[in-house]
Parts: sequence; structure tokens; C-alpha cells
Amino acid sequence: MARVVVQRPDWGDPACRWGSRWLEEVIKEARTHGFTVSDLYGNKASRRNVIKECRKDDFIYFSGVGHGNATTFTGQREEPIFWFGDQETKEISRNKH
Repeated sequence: MARVVVQRPDWGDPACRWGSRWLEEVIKEARTHGFTVSDLYGNKASRRNVIKECRKDDFIYFSGVGHGNATTFTGQREEPIFWFGDQETKEISRNKH
């Protein structure tokens, strides 16, 4: 089955905490429709884990909350996850949503 990767940092930041709670709905819906879900919650919302899950053959969709700016998206404790010009970001996002 196709895989949905969901990044849900939760480290005390109110925006991440609320966003992580709302993403529980994305997880429920994805599972209802038969998708495999990689739920990267809290300390699991790291670049290493996101890249690992997004490299799996069945990965089709990423959803997540975090902070950042026009060129960078962050995860747990504002660790950079994706950024403009990063080769791994390019590779896993090619032909994905």
C-alpha cells in the first residue's frame, strides 16, 4: 500500500503542539483510506527519520508542521528537515506531493 509520511514535532512550542494535534486527523483519514502511515511524532520528527521514511519505495505523500522560512522547513526543536538546494530534498520530492 502507498505510504503517507506525517511529521509532528511537539517540544513545547504552541504552534507545533497544535499542529501536531490537528495532523492526527490526517493520520486517521489516511488510514481510513488504506494508506500506510509513518507517524513521526515528537523526537521522531527528525531529518534522519523523515528522509528514511520518504526514501521508502511506497512513499507518495508528506504532510507536516514545523517552522522555517522561504527556503527551509524544520522539525523537532527547529531541526532543518528540507531546504532549498539540498540534494536529498530534491531526490525525495521528485514527482511527489
